[in-house]
Amino acid sequence: MEPWLLPAPASANFCAHGATVSPRPTPASPSPAAVVLRDCAVRNSHSWPRSRSTTFCAWSRGAPSTLRPRWSPLSPGLCSFPAPSAISCIAAPGSYRRRTGTISTHVPASIQRLTARLGDIPIGVFTADWTLVWWNSMWTALHGDPGALPAPERNLALAVFGSGAARASIRPFRSERGEDAFAASIVADLKDAVTRYPTDTRLDQLVQNLRESSPAFARYWATATAAQHVTDQKTISHPEVGDLRLDCDVLLVPGADLRVVTYTAAAATSDAGKLDLLHVTGGRSVTI
Repeated sequence: MEPWLLPAPASANFCAHGATVSPRPTPASPSPAAVVLRDCAVRNSHSWPRSRSTTFCAWSRGAPSTLRPRWSPLSPGLCSFPAPSAISCIAAPGSYRRRTGTISTHVPASIQRLTARLGDIPIGVFTADWTLVWWNSMWTALHGDPGALPAPERNLALAVFGSGAARASIRPFRSERGEDAFAASIVADLKDAVTRYPTDTRLDQLVQNLRESSPAFARYWATATAAQHVTDQKTISHPEVGDLRLDCDVLLVPGADLRVVTYTAAAATSDAGKLDLLHVTGGRSVTI
């Protein structure tokens, strides 16, 4: 199989835009999230950014050391990988060029298909302003039904900083990064979106409302320099199965400015068993 040839940085420890190339240890096979990335990348390869500053390599937990990048003899500016089996290239956060239109809510058919087929993983698709526009049944089982909320309330920033239906619907959770770091990262994402969509009135209204109604949001907006929200480990309190400790990964869709959020559990753990139970019950109470 032909190797992938990708723009590479000056340092061999990074594969562009500061993403450290260091696979997580142990599991033998690629995680389902890696499959999402791989298939998404293949279907959207025509729209990948070509600059070395706008792409990086996302490694699955199952990527063995033999899949580390090798500098290509074809060009000193390229690094090569054995095959697209455990790695995928996605657009880096903040790498999109300034846009003059509005934030798109269109979800490509390939993303809808992958979301539906990976039915045992909670998956939600968010726009650049963290509005939820697509989800699968496992997302509903884990977080509750977003369809019960008015469409404008299906927004993560409103769930974290607001006081309406979005805030009331969010299930209790703890972030490994800490509450402040998580909240600041959401604000950092909105700051980035504002610079890229300066004429989006809906985004502008969202930010203005939160700055006026939430002292915490206003404080983060004025001071936050945190990294954007990309990956985290969260403990979610579910009313039926109790606490679940899950890896939350945010995968960016090339060319679409969408965020695919996945929740996975370490294999052979009680958390994996709880996710399996949610897959069976749909998150509903079961009486035997």
